Amino acid sequence: MDKVYLKSLFTAEKDFLKKLYKGEEGVSILMLANDKSLNVVIQILHLLAIGEIPMKQETETLLKSSRKYNKLRQFTGKDFFRQLLYKASRETKVKELKQFVKVFPSIFYSLFNEL
Repeated sequence: MDKVYLKSLFTAEKDFLKKLYKGEEGVSILMLANDKSLNVVIQILHLLAIGEIPMKQETETLLKSSRKYNKLRQFTGKDFFRQLLYKASRETKVKELKQFVKVFPSIFYSLFNEL
């Protein structure tokens, strides 16, 4: 995925991503999100998992200590990613993303400070 496309996704959903980054509203922000916003977060998690978007070493340590690292590694699998992005129900998407609510500020740090 090229940087221009990533930037367009980011600008289209910047308010939603900013709320996740700041940790505002917790799970309720995911429950109220539209499908496009959920898909953008799934795509960003995929890009973070495959290393397309850099992640700080402290973030990796946090993910490992909070037992979210293996969950994030699932996003590297093309089958899991495609299934979640294109075929999964809204409830399934929210359920998968809920697991990252407490670590979204750390995960999105590089996204908000590098782009």
